[in-house]
Amino acid sequence: MGILARNLNLSVAHYKTFLDTPAIRIGVKPGLTLLVDPADTFVELSYPSVQITGGSMNFYESRLDAVVRAEVAWFWNESVLIPDDNLKLSDTAIPLPPALVDVLSELTGIPLAAYGFDSLPINPTGGTIPKKDILRFMIGFDKNIWIRPLNRTNMFILSLQYFGQWVPDYDERMRQPLALYPSPSDFAAVRELESTFTLVGTTFYRNGAIVPQLAVAYDVRGAWLVQPSVNLIREPFRLMLQYSAIAGNFTGLGAFRDRDQITLIFTYLLN
Repeated sequence: MGILARNLNLSVAHYKTFLDTPAIRIGVKPGLTLLVDPADTFVELSYPSVQITGGSMNFYESRLDAVVRAEVAWFWNESVLIPDDNLKLSDTAIPLPPALVDVLSELTGIPLAAYGFDSLPINPTGGTIPKKDILRFMIGFDKNIWIRPLNRTNMFILSLQYFGQWVPDYDERMRQPLALYPSPSDFAAVRELESTFTLVGTTFYRNGAIVPQLAVAYDVRGAWLVQPSVNLIREPFRLMLQYSAIAGNFTGLGAFRDRDQITLIFTYLLN
C-alpha cells in the first residue's frame, strides 16, 4: 500500500481464496459400461481454490467534489460452467427414440430429455470442470450532496459504480451456474464482456438512529435490481429490513428475477 502525490492511495495484492459459487459437474457411478439408470448419476459440488492478483486506487477530485476509486483483479484458473463439459455423461451414446423417452419420463416421473437422458451413454465417465482466467474491474464515484426537501439536517451519500468482467479466452458455450426456472438444463449465457452499473444512496435521520438506503443495479443486457432497505438502531439493538426486486431479461442478474426476497435481520450487540 502507498500514497502518491499526497492524494492518490494505491494498493496491490495477491491472495488465494475459495469463491462462494461452487463448481458443478455431473458424476457417474464408476465401472459402468452402459448408463441406463439415472440413479447412477449425481451432482458434484466442489469449491476449488483460486488465486487473485489485483490492485485498487482512490483519490479526492476537488473539481467534482467527489472521491474517485477503482479496482482491478485477475482471477487465475477460475472454474466456469460449460454444460457440454460439466454436464457431459459420455463421449459416445446410443440415441433413443423420442417416443420411448416420453414413455420412460411418464413412468419415472423424471423429464429425462431435460436432464440429457435422451440416449444411453456408453462407458460414462461424467463431466469435467473447465477453468478460465477472468479479469474483473470497477470504477466508482462517491459524492455527498444536500437534498433539503428530504433531509434538512444530514447530507445524502451517493455512490455510482461500474462493474465489468472480461474473459480473454472466451468460449461462447459459457453459462451462468444457475438453471433458469423451471428448466433444470437451461442456463443464462455469459458474454465475453459483462457490464453492470449500480447507484446507492443513503442518509441519516434522528442522529443516525434511522438509516434508509436505496440501491439500484442495471445489467446492460436488460436486467434491473431495486433494493430499498432501512436500518433502525437503538443500541444495543439493531434491526434491518430489506426488499430485493429483480426484473428484466433472464440474463446476468436477471437470472434471479423469479427470486425476489424480503430480508429481516435483528442484531444484539454484546459489547
